[in-house]
Amino acid sequence: MDNPSEPGNSDIRRFLLVVRCQAGDQKAFEQLYELFGDKTLRYLKGLLEGETARDIQQEVWLTVYRQISELMNPRGFRTWLYRITHRQAIDQLRTSRRRLTLKENIAAKKDERTSTFDIDELFKAEDEEDLKSTLDQLPAPHREVIVLKYWEGMSYEEIGLIIGCPVGTVRSRLYYAKQKIEEILHHET
Repeated sequence: MDNPSEPGNSDIRRFLLVVRCQAGDQKAFEQLYELFGDKTLRYLKGLLEGETARDIQQEVWLTVYRQISELMNPRGFRTWLYRITHRQAIDQLRTSRRRLTLKENIAAKKDERTSTFDIDELFKAEDEEDLKSTLDQLPAPHREVIVLKYWEGMSYEEIGLIIGCPVGTVRSRLYYAKQKIEEILHHET
């Protein structure tokens, strides 16, 4: 008997949910939201302020509801969803005409760090607010790739598709984001 926790089974389940949703099945849409709602909100919170992120989250899922029937490849739902989420966040940033500025103070956990920086340790932090405070100091493009890579566990290729840039640019942004995070944390210790 197949194990429902195997990756292949979750891909098949997601594929079937998308197809059912495209056929107008409301329950399937609710299940898709249950699977991805928290993830898209977390991604948005990595880019936008709390309440704004929640507002944009609603717009994202309204767009998904309206446009899912136009999705040509149901297997590409995850990338398609994050592309919509990315566009909505960028539109919000442009519309509000506010630039996300660097904060002067960071509330990140002050533990003893060696000269080698391990970003995975940062994402294991118990206090999500400390992590958010650190990420808020990064430029939006760098913050975005960090969130997609380390919170959402996406590949470089998936991130490139979502944000519309080559894999080399994704790698470069991750590199500079990690450098900036290390700099921020070292200034605080």
